[in-house]
Order: sequence, then structure tokens, then C-alpha cells
Amino acid sequence: RHPRYINTKNILEPYDEDYAEANQILIKVETGKYSKHSIRYFAEFPIYKKTKQTEEEGMLIVTEQALLFCKSEKKLLYSSQLGEITDIAVYEGGTDDKTRQKLYHLYVYSKKNRNYVFETVHYSLIDKTYSILSKEKATKARVSKKQS
Repeated sequence: RHPRYINTKNILEPYDEDYAEANQILIKVETGKYSKHSIRYFAEFPIYKKTKQTEEEGMLIVTEQALLFCKSEKKLLYSSQLGEITDIAVYEGGTDDKTRQKLYHLYVYSKKNRNYVFETVHYSLIDKTYSILSKEKATKARVSKKQS
């Protein structure tokens, strides 16, 4: 099992396997580059190739500074600093080849990194991710303005 997560106030939380897995990925991906970040939100997203869902899932992690999408502890598929994200948009379009359900897309537009599209048939997952990412992005923008 993954080790427990100790929050930023050094309080040991009750064991949550999913949270521990997300934290383990955060600590190990990119040889510890994000190990000092605090997790604000995480979710598993299916990995699609065109409209075909693969058998794999990735872990989307939002920290106070960055958005990460990891296939594993060693494989970072996408990353962007929150301050570099210029826009976030949600669209409906296409259908999943296997289930024939509607596909929802969360587009992330970044100044420095390539843009990225998260896809799933679960609108609630897209909606929650959009809301949290928008909130964290706005918080990051306010903090940046105060510091300048």
C-alpha cells in the first residue's frame, strides 16, 4: 500500500488509498520536481486515442502551482504551471467508440506548454475538474498580482 499523506500542517490524515496514490505520484514524478507541492485536487481520467478509450487511466493532479497528468510515477503526460494556463473550456463532441456515450472534453490552453485535452464520458468529472482548475487558476492570479 502507498504511504499515508501528511498534509501541509503536518497532520496525519486518516488513510485514503486514492489520495496516497496521488501523493506518491506527485513525489516521484519528474524525479521529485513536484514533491513540495500540496495536492488541491486529483482524479483518474481515462486515456483516449482519438475517440477510442484505451485500457489505461491517468492521474490528473492539481496543486497550488501546477496541473499534472501522469500515466504512472515515471510517466508524465502533461504539465503546466497554473499561471501559464490562459484558458480552460468544456465541450461536448463525438461518442465513445465502445459505449456509444457522448464524450466531454476539457481543453487546457497554456502559454508555454502545448495545449491538452482531457476526455471522458462522465460529465460530472469534467465539470468538477473545470471548477477546481478555474478556482485554483484565479487564486494563483490573485497571489501573483499581490506579489508584483
